[in-house]
Amino acid sequence: MDIKIKYNDQVFAFNLDKELKVSEATVATHLKNQTRGYAFLAMLHKKLMIKVRDEQKALNRYKYSKLAQIKPNFSTLKEAEANMSSDIKLLKMENSLLHLEEARDTIEVAVRAFEMRKDLIQTLSANIRKEKL
Repeated sequence: MDIKIKYNDQVFAFNLDKELKVSEATVATHLKNQTRGYAFLAMLHKKLMIKVRDEQKALNRYKYSKLAQIKPNFSTLKEAEANMSSDIKLLKMENSLLHLEEARDTIEVAVRAFEMRKDLIQTLSANIRKEKL
């Protein structure tokens, strides 16, 4: 599964299947290297969470200010909100937020997969130590 995430004009791409592959013969290498990949994904996930939160705030501010501008022209709030739904800037902001949320959720799944991988590596490592005794 190839994953590509765009964050601040940078594209991060990796193959999740390759990253999560564990073999008993290379457990020592996995133990040494697992923290770097996990740390990177966890940091990217946290940054995406913050960016989603900031985009949500900006979207809400824009909606409320736009609604305040057009509300006097309509008899009900529902009519004003319906009129706002065709606002191009609003649609772009909503689309941008959807893409950020998708990226955040994808990275969250990858982080969880790395956590499961960590548990598997620890189990394999413990089993190898038991066999040597």
